[in-house]
Amino acid sequence: MMESLETGPDYKVAGVFLIVSVLFFFAALTALPFILMSPRSFNLYFCFGSIFLQLALAFFYAPMVYIRKLFSPESRIISSIYVAALVLDLYFIWSGAGYLLSIGLVVLQACALTWFVTQAVGGAERANSLAYAMVLSTVVEKVKGMMGKGGADSSLPI
Repeated sequence: MMESLETGPDYKVAGVFLIVSVLFFFAALTALPFILMSPRSFNLYFCFGSIFLQLALAFFYAPMVYIRKLFSPESRIISSIYVAALVLDLYFIWSGAGYLLSIGLVVLQACALTWFVTQAVGGAERANSLAYAMVLSTVVEKVKGMMGKGGADSSLPI
């Protein structure tokens, strides 16, 4: 059954999905200044840009190969986080969720999408090491700031 679903990469379809994705991301950027008043329009454009970017990556690598890659053991957790954030974000866009929840879901989805793009460009090991380095450096800086061993402006409360 899976052999009948196997197709090779289709660069034309991937290019079309990439162009549509870029258009949605540009629309999200135009809605970015209004995110403080109403994050729903930005969320909607960002979600669809994210979906079309994933479709572009899928057709670039061949759809079944990319699906296997998404749900491989090293990618399973981040894929689950991404899909859950995407579904919840779309649900809360149309149901009229709270402001902070919408912002939080966009941040979570953006982090997962960044990880996917890094993985697609540089491989899973590079994406994991980059993500761990960013998270670890942030945590270390926060701890240094709390202990008073940060830079010159570490005494600021923000």
